[in-house]
Amino acid sequence: YRAYMLALVVAAAFVGIAELNAIAPIITNFFLISYALINYACFEASLSKSPGWRPSYKYYNTWTSLAGALLCAAVMFVTSWWTALITVAIIYGLYRYIAFTKPPVNWGSSKQALKYNNALSLIHELSGLSYHVKNFRPQFLVLTGHLLPDLDSSVSCPRSAKGSV
Repeated sequence: YRAYMLALVVAAAFVGIAELNAIAPIITNFFLISYALINYACFEASLSKSPGWRPSYKYYNTWTSLAGALLCAAVMFVTSWWTALITVAIIYGLYRYIAFTKPPVNWGSSKQALKYNNALSLIHELSGLSYHVKNFRPQFLVLTGHLLPDLDSSVSCPRSAKGSV
């Protein structure tokens, strides 16, 4: 409902101006920033190697998406720098509004996918390290609640030092 009202207010403001040359740079910058954000989203989705992102275009490249985003941003500032600043401020305000209201949806952001990939690669690196006394960290297996009958006698703490449990 709020999005409809915002669109109504923006449309009424542009109709009220009634001068196409006055609003053309603003419209151009909003199109350019939407293309820039789409290109950046494609770049970040490719960078995260998310299984849901499988572009089928034969000539797709991760870096062309980033180049497209940067070129759109550059063209925004070349055409009209003051409307580009206004456009960036409005988009940033919308971003902060969404971050502030925290809608109860999970959009499956590519930031989450990047964090997951980083954590997985770091855990994979840890599995190949040899242990040393200087950087020993006790690792505890703590189970709470009722255990299954076959696990009652086999619960242990792997790699725990004497007296650390």
